[in-house]
Amino acid sequence: MIGDYRSKHCLVNCQMLQKKAGGQKFEIQNTFRSNLENVSIHQNSWEVLAADRSVWKKKITSGLRIFEEKRVKKIMNKRQLRHSQLTGDSVSQYVCCNTCHRDCGSRTELFAHQRANERQNV
Repeated sequence: MIGDYRSKHCLVNCQMLQKKAGGQKFEIQNTFRSNLENVSIHQNSWEVLAADRSVWKKKITSGLRIFEEKRVKKIMNKRQLRHSQLTGDSVSQYVCCNTCHRDCGSRTELFAHQRANERQNV
């Protein structure tokens, strides 16, 4: 009976010492600070703002609205950039052979075409 207790106790302690899977965990303070920065509230003045509930509520609401507008604008800019790269006039859909100027549909087709040309020229 005592041996079972010791082995279970040791197993529990060993499991507690193992590193948890996943990335770095944020502490509550770090998360709170980053959230305050996102809504444009300085770390030194948040306690004063929180003392007056109506001012705190207005500040949080306006900060969240501004943060959300910035976030949506950033997402839209990334999307617009991604779509402009796909359908841009400067980007050709075809890959051109340097020797015979044939348009190939893909890089793989270009390599196969160049290999065939090398065999014919040899």
